Amino acid sequence: MDRVGLFPLQIVLFPESVFPLHIYEDRYKKLINQCLVSKKVFGVNLSLSTKMYNVGCSAQILDIVQKYDNGDLDITVKGIRRYRLNDFEESKNKYVEADIEYFDDNEEKLDLDLIERSIIEFNQIAEFVNSIKIEKISRDEVSNIYPSFLIAQKAGLNLNQRQDLLEMTSENTRLEYLLEHLIKIKPMLKEAEFVQMIIKNDGYLKPKI
Repeated sequence: MDRVGLFPLQIVLFPESVFPLHIYEDRYKKLINQCLVSKKVFGVNLSLSTKMYNVGCSAQILDIVQKYDNGDLDITVKGIRRYRLNDFEESKNKYVEADIEYFDDNEEKLDLDLIERSIIEFNQIAEFVNSIKIEKISRDEVSNIYPSFLIAQKAGLNLNQRQDLLEMTSENTRLEYLLEHLIKIKPMLKEAEFVQMIIKNDGYLKPKI
């Protein structure tokens, strides 16, 4: 059981993904500065309306991109490990602190064919969309730990779908979910508005290999 400060956001942070954040609220400036001093992680949970989802991902600060005169910060963070909330309360610094329990996937043999098929489907979509360049995924840059989370960052999933993926405890199940999704959206790419949704980066950055 670990205790971390939480940063509820309208994003789903995946393990191994890299994401830029602009920190402007005083309570979260304190949280980030404390994490920088202590070299500890903080937690990112999807928050929509009045609901904060129970499963989140710990975040490690990779870089301070810019510091502003008023104390605001531009940073990049990397998703580390998924957890479930056990208990939480507001700290004296006004951000939420939580007791969390980390979890990993169930043990299983990774279906390499699912990875290949998912990459092929994704790259076919990248070829089809010519209004804005989508970088294809190379098999070399996909680890055998969480290939689904890399593909999911640019697969046009909505927030609820991303959260569903985050909560799954089988890599093969996530890959099957993604493959079905990619096959489903291909016929819809002729619709200009849908293309814009698919190619939207959602803030994710290309991880350094």
